[in-house]
Amino acid sequence: MRGLIQHTISELFDRKLVYAFALVTLVAVLLVLFSTTIDISFGGEEQDLGDLSQAMGDTFLKGLSMFLSFLVFLAVMGTAGLIPTMLSPGQSDYFLSKPLSRTRLMLSKFCSIFSVYGAVIVVCGAVVWLAMSVSYLGFSGAIFYLFLSHLISLFIWLSITALAGVMSNSSAMSIMAAFTVWVLKVVVSSARAFEDVLGSKLLKFFLDALYQILPKTDQIETIGERLTSDLFIASYSAVWTSLLFAVVLLFLTVVTFNRRSY
Repeated sequence: MRGLIQHTISELFDRKLVYAFALVTLVAVLLVLFSTTIDISFGGEEQDLGDLSQAMGDTFLKGLSMFLSFLVFLAVMGTAGLIPTMLSPGQSDYFLSKPLSRTRLMLSKFCSIFSVYGAVIVVCGAVVWLAMSVSYLGFSGAIFYLFLSHLISLFIWLSITALAGVMSNSSAMSIMAAFTVWVLKVVVSSARAFEDVLGSKLLKFFLDALYQILPKTDQIETIGERLTSDLFIASYSAVWTSLLFAVVLLFLTVVTFNRRSY
């Protein structure tokens, strides 16, 4: 496991992805600092400035959530080719020659990708959160829920690209699989709003079933935002069903990997 983590870290630097994360984090911090200067210039009296900062807290919390979502997007797109690369001719011989079962090898590779890029997301997000906290939000341990919700989203999306990567041995197909699931999520969620108008019970059943099967990363991230703001959560079903979806895909990834010949 340690060797695969080191290998994943080396890939992060060799493929220059670390600079992409650093750049977007720097831009985000500069935007936060710039917004602070605008607040100071136009806030007026000290009391008004404090009220304005408090009012902007929720807006910046939402902004932090959007920033973390973008980091998850970068991580998923940036890692889509790691498993296909591991299974490419030459590379597969090297990894399969290790004294590890195929199941352990694949799970270790998946966990190393999740651990390394999850840590990058947490570090980059923490830097932006510190800038926002000093300026607007104040320090609160409840921010843990926001980071946790996006790490869950990362886990789910990586399970999709992992299965696509093992099945196709193609980075492009891994990216297309993640994009297809995202489009399906949007289409199904939008269609369910009009299912009563359509009047078809069969269509309603199909849309509801598909909605339950597909991951609900947007809802998970919203739950993280509400927990951070200490708001009531009516149901956590989006979390459990989405995690179940990811675990099933990960199981299929291992099964497919064990049956393929390299």
